[in-house]
Amino acid sequence: MRNLLPPLCLLIALAMVITAFAVWAVEPPAVSVELHRARAAGDEDTRDVLEAKLKRQKFARQVLLGCLFTGSCVMTFAAFATMRPSGAP
Repeated sequence: MRNLLPPLCLLIALAMVITAFAVWAVEPPAVSVELHRARAAGDEDTRDVLEAKLKRQKFARQVLLGCLFTGSCVMTFAAFATMRPSGAP
């Protein structure tokens, strides 16, 4: 089992990096048509709600990207920390 842990950690780290770059490549949340309509109509309540929703979506994306990159670094460190020297029995 101990021989399987480092390659597994490295594989998970690679998957996390690929996923992070894939999420990063996709367009970030953008202003919706409803928000444009609320701004044009002067509907302050709807505008505030939709802007708050857009802000939450952008923040959630940033947190997801941060977690994926951080998790990848942690898994890489864990992989190298669990490796045994090649001469050890």
